[in-house]
Amino acid sequence: MTSKSTKETTALNLDKIFENTEYYPYWLDTVRDDSILSEIVLGVPKLSGLHKTDIVIVGGGLFGMSTAYASAKKGAKVIIIDENPLEGASINCLGAIVPGSPGDHPSHFWVHNISDEFAETAHRASQKGIENLVNFIRSKNLDVDLHMKGAVVSVVEDYQKNAWMSGIGHRIVFGDRIEYSGANKNFVNSPAYHSGAVIRSNAGTLNPAKLLFNLYRKVLEKSGSIFEGKAVRVSNDLQNNILVDVEAGEKKGRIQAKQLVIATNAYTDYRNPALSYLNKKIIPVESYVIKTEPFSNAQLEESGLKQGKHYTDSNPNFNCFRLAPDNGLIFQAGASYAGRKITDSERMNSFEEKYRELQKVFGHIDKFDELRITHAWSGVDAITPKFTPFFYQTKSTGFYYASGSSFHGIPFAFEAGKSVAKIILSGKDIRGLIPDDMDLGNYSCFLAEPQNVRSPEQWYNLWVHETKEASSSKEAYDRYERLSRHVKI
Repeated sequence: MTSKSTKETTALNLDKIFENTEYYPYWLDTVRDDSILSEIVLGVPKLSGLHKTDIVIVGGGLFGMSTAYASAKKGAKVIIIDENPLEGASINCLGAIVPGSPGDHPSHFWVHNISDEFAETAHRASQKGIENLVNFIRSKNLDVDLHMKGAVVSVVEDYQKNAWMSGIGHRIVFGDRIEYSGANKNFVNSPAYHSGAVIRSNAGTLNPAKLLFNLYRKVLEKSGSIFEGKAVRVSNDLQNNILVDVEAGEKKGRIQAKQLVIATNAYTDYRNPALSYLNKKIIPVESYVIKTEPFSNAQLEESGLKQGKHYTDSNPNFNCFRLAPDNGLIFQAGASYAGRKITDSERMNSFEEKYRELQKVFGHIDKFDELRITHAWSGVDAITPKFTPFFYQTKSTGFYYASGSSFHGIPFAFEAGKSVAKIILSGKDIRGLIPDDMDLGNYSCFLAEPQNVRSPEQWYNLWVHETKEASSSKEAYDRYERLSRHVKI
């Protein structure tokens, strides 16, 4: 560690701040007393022997569970296998429900690099996902701590403020109602933000672990089966059934199915020859999250933060944060390339770096530096170079894959599962296309690859460059501004 880093660490006393930190997602602590965790997740049997089913889904995250539930509801027999039900992007996230993405970077990116039409259609698909997810949660009366209190995007640069809103008022952008406030202090009281804030009404927060485990329960109620195991080989028999060989510790088993869905997202082993077509289509990135001890009432008032709201800012490597149910602050900032093994030392340095970012935003709050970090965790997300999630059917009959939705959050993953289930059961061919069912037209998911790119890490570096370029481009924001229309509320 450099002398500068050592000096900063000493000044902030990071050893004390991280002294009793738990290095797993905070959300798991919120469900430890729930029967879902003990009966369903911890009680998942290891797969052994031969099992026959209509659809086998590899991956028990939100996309996999949504696909399973939508398929089982229509009468299909479903088996889910997951190497570790307590890991994955579906639990590692903040639990944000926002259209587009937390900071709306994909919309600006698409306007800048693809087309206005694509940006609008993709954004509307995200809105549809929010509507369907919220309706599902409320209709099933699921206890997932859902709060649709809106989202606040703290604007950093004046040209971004002008692009969002030419004066205080309201706008409709891609069908999304947006309000601009010239004063940020009513939403996030921080010297880091000076240009105002954008308020989005169709947004909120939930508990991702409770959502996922409730979906587990719903799948089991529809006679679905969930097993612990790792898919190690995929093949076909003479009747063209799909055979999935599974290992679970010392136990081995096989699943015979008519359809296969790979729902492992960034946790997919791309070295598997059966998945070689995904090479350079997905960028694995590791995101880092920290959670503080609960804020006091005085600290809450000073910060301006409210329960049920999601917060971010318009920096290219945006900060995302929200209050936990216990009024601690959950904070995520930036990411790193995850295509290689990240050491414990590198991961710890990243957690400390996130804390320094957190200090820049809330370090002015009285006694903030006395708050310890109770939890710190990281997870791998899957993104695509153009922020476009994709759906794929291989040349092998009945073999489906979807990925790249990490940056679009919970609603898009939930909607993707519903759509893929519908397509599987209808027998449509979706090779290389985003399903029409998601209102994204016939855009190719695999957009033009840049020249001279030979590895996923080069994709990552290019993605970082283009993201910063789009997010800092006044021309992109000006075009985004022209796509909106002023309305009277």
